[in-house]
Amino acid sequence: MCIRDRLTPATEIAAPAPPAEQPLLQFSLAAIVVGNWLWLEELPGIPLAREQVQLIQAMTAVLSFEAEPTRSGAAEPGAARPQQAQFNWPIHTNQQLDLGPEAARSAVAGFIRRKLEQHKCRGLILLGRACLDRVPCDHLDCSEVVQTVSTAEMLENASLKKQAWLDLRPLVTRV
Repeated sequence: MCIRDRLTPATEIAAPAPPAEQPLLQFSLAAIVVGNWLWLEELPGIPLAREQVQLIQAMTAVLSFEAEPTRSGAAEPGAARPQQAQFNWPIHTNQQLDLGPEAARSAVAGFIRRKLEQHKCRGLILLGRACLDRVPCDHLDCSEVVQTVSTAEMLENASLKKQAWLDLRPLVTRV
């Protein structure tokens, strides 16, 4: 018997099914630096509202995270202007490069590390569950990380501010 007779014809071999095309992962994170803390919140397709930034400033002032001398020499909480940046994923549209979840996590980690170093931040405050899902805390060298409700949720439901205070309160003793 010839070897050719023992081989299965090519038409009988099932070709592997092409991988199911997964939807492109897309998200945006707002990064707000106030004092020496980096606050992150996922943006649900709309820009960060002025009221959200004001809420972050108010939380920072109440917790005395930052205080800058005024002309009189006294410390004035909340004096620093928030510095804002935005991280958008995907950062490119080249389909030949990895656009998957792990690439997104690595890119987010790099963005956060740069912000923490650039602004000499003590720690990171993650606003909202969606933000916690995006930030790879295991890829960061940051000892102070707190997760609480998002500013959007607090503005929609004022009773959630109490939960934010409970989550952030332990940081007061570390200031």
